Amino acid sequence: MRSILALALILRLVVPLAGYWVHGSWEGSMAPDSTRYLHLSQALASGGTFTYQGNPEILRTPGYPAFLSLMPAGHPGWVILAQALLSVLTVWMTAKLAVSMGVSPLGGRAAALLLALEPLSMAYAGFILTETLFSVLVVAAILLL
Repeated sequence: MRSILALALILRLVVPLAGYWVHGSWEGSMAPDSTRYLHLSQALASGGTFTYQGNPEILRTPGYPAFLSLMPAGHPGWVILAQALLSVLTVWMTAKLAVSMGVSPLGGRAAALLLALEPLSMAYAGFILTETLFSVLVVAAILLL
């Protein structure tokens, strides 16, 4: 299982680091919503408000911006590292969930390997977007059930 988790971590770090190397910045990790999430996290961290450009935010929940506000000055590199680790946690929980549902330990490792190699979870771990945090929370909730 350790080798699957190590593979998952490497794959989730290679893509954003390659983007950083190509662009010379974290520009490749930014999606259209990323800037808004970063502004909201800065508003939460600095003033405790959930506002964007001085207006209350009503389209997004504060969960992901609160997560971002825990990072050093909302630095994208730290966010990507945290999301890569959360994504690896999701891989591990997937194996545990499969076994808890009656699948053999080998089947649980196979499920973990499939998620470790899944391209979208690799890509989203490298973007400043809610998908990785949402995935870890959903899988954790199901596992706890």
